[in-house]
Amino acid sequence: MSRATPSIAFDRVVRPREMVDLLAGRAWSTTWRMSDADLAAAVDAMRGELLEEYGDLDREVAVETGFWVRAYRPPEA
Repeated sequence: MSRATPSIAFDRVVRPREMVDLLAGRAWSTTWRMSDADLAAAVDAMRGELLEEYGDLDREVAVETGFWVRAYRPPEA
């Protein structure tokens, strides 16, 4: 029987600069194998997009975020 995966959504306040810093610091596993040059290009692109969207990287903005909940049963013996 298939069930929909429930999601929990909520808002949180962040500064766009925090997202740029997280990317530059390789906080997400998707960045771990990126070359330094590719990472620098991604950081520059993100910074540019966030400046265009928000104007000030230190301005607090509300973003919607969340997570999914999944439960598993152990296999039957």
